[in-house]
Amino acid sequence: MTYHHGLSTTPRDSFYEQLNKRTPVGVDTETVSISNRTLLGIGVAFSQTEAYYVTPNSHEFDAVLGVLRDKSRRKIYHNAPFDLRVLRKYDVDIDEVDDTALMARLKPEDSAVLEDVSFWLHPFGHHQTQTVSHLMAQYKVRKFTDLPADVIAEKCCKDAKAAYGLFFKYKDEISMSYYEGLRVLIGPLERISRQGIRLDQDVLQILYDDYSFESTCLHALFRRMGFNINSRYELGYTLSERGNALPFLPKSGLLATDEDNLIRLDDPLVWPILRCRDIDKKLSTYIKPWLGKERAYTTLRMEAATGRLNSSNAGELEDDRNLQNIPKVADSGSKHHIRSAFIPDNGVFTFADKSQLELRILAYRSGDEYMLNVFKNDGDLHEDTSKRMNLPRVRAKNLNFGIPYGADVAAVMKVINKDTAQIIRDPSIVAEQIELWYRTYPQAAQYFTDQEQFGLDNGYVMTTGGRKMRIPWELGEKHGRNCCRNYPIQGTAAEDVFALMRWVVQETSWLEVTRLQIHDELMHDGLVEYPDMVLNETKTAKEGYKVYDVKGELAYLTSDYYLPIEVSVKERWG
Repeated sequence: MTYHHGLSTTPRDSFYEQLNKRTPVGVDTETVSISNRTLLGIGVAFSQTEAYYVTPNSHEFDAVLGVLRDKSRRKIYHNAPFDLRVLRKYDVDIDEVDDTALMARLKPEDSAVLEDVSFWLHPFGHHQTQTVSHLMAQYKVRKFTDLPADVIAEKCCKDAKAAYGLFFKYKDEISMSYYEGLRVLIGPLERISRQGIRLDQDVLQILYDDYSFESTCLHALFRRMGFNINSRYELGYTLSERGNALPFLPKSGLLATDEDNLIRLDDPLVWPILRCRDIDKKLSTYIKPWLGKERAYTTLRMEAATGRLNSSNAGELEDDRNLQNIPKVADSGSKHHIRSAFIPDNGVFTFADKSQLELRILAYRSGDEYMLNVFKNDGDLHEDTSKRMNLPRVRAKNLNFGIPYGADVAAVMKVINKDTAQIIRDPSIVAEQIELWYRTYPQAAQYFTDQEQFGLDNGYVMTTGGRKMRIPWELGEKHGRNCCRNYPIQGTAAEDVFALMRWVVQETSWLEVTRLQIHDELMHDGLVEYPDMVLNETKTAKEGYKVYDVKGELAYLTSDYYLPIEVSVKERWG
């Protein structure tokens, strides 16, 4: 099927005439659903008034693929990572690509959703694009594929025209040089996503056997106690019968048995419950889907409000998983953990980690003299906090990472009680430690106050590189204040890591062996030697693998901030 949506009276002739031009083209894909990304058709807009929709069985389908494969023609998508993942098997060009969702975030718009940002596009107004749910309600169907074929085609054409129009709207409203610094990474991120990471099936089988055995035992224990852990009603009833007080959920009327509420209980049954949930999640999310698979894949996308990279799945029919959230440490008494199942193709992994990046950015942005002195002398801020506040290092680390995110007493208690053997049940202890942290780093504390006020006054905050990030005050004052604190730090960290990625892409041949970005760290498959790399003998002896310091030009990629790199070489991830 081929469908035309526009003003041309000779659409077929116009279609073939446009094929040979080198002008930009708006592109959209339609799939069965968000989770089932089977391609239904492709929409291409050659202007804001002329668009065509083709299905895979259309005579013009190959001609449209020719446009998408043309490396001399700019392709404009809205949410490019989604469409490029859908089109991956068709070998379309991934470098000369624009993303108007990314442009919308840089403006910044209140929302980057196509239906929201296309509202004012001339000449279509608020009738330009419609959501899938709206169309399904209008035609009284329960599945997108039950809509009339011409309705699906019209929607795809309108979305492609909206992407086309938004590009020319935004290019006069945002910093195109800043945007270009991110745009050039769309292709490399798609390449990294395609390459995947090799899996060790022997380790996965051991993990599967160990976790399955423990899960079976715990489920059997709970059944003997008279409840099913997967039933919120039975679990809540059992805990209340044991003398525990839990709040009621407003909609269902059931007792709240989430982790935040359970961890506050003084009941020995809580740990087995949380442990069983943790094991079952690891089994279902990671281990079972990877059994028998040669490689693990993900989809990398720059869609976070702060610009940081996200790792996500690609729907129910693909193997992609979120590889950034895999637990770092092994369970107590086990020599294996999930990360140890990832192995290199070329003997070793090389990791380039921007050491304590967000804390260094906090120090520089706030001008806190105590923090700056630590980093000036190549110190460890967690160690400094531990000594100055007379706390265990792990608790100091919890405070250092929690407070910049606006973590309150309850949030800090939750993290501390998960990371340490000694459970804290008195909130006043944590409250005192938070106040002591503010007194220990007074200029950092004042910085947070100033950032909150700036966000309240302006509705946005900014990175060091000048990116504006809208504060979602509609989600509540507490959430908004937390965003005011952390967005500038997290966004500036993203700018620094992306600068390192651009250096890898433009100055080296390492892209083909780059496997992943994990927040502030790049993973390369094989031995990669960064410039000015110097062996750190102390850390090497402590960690059991080679650790190098990079303190040359790469430590000053984005600004005058000193943001060094720690390079480590390992036989496995983890």
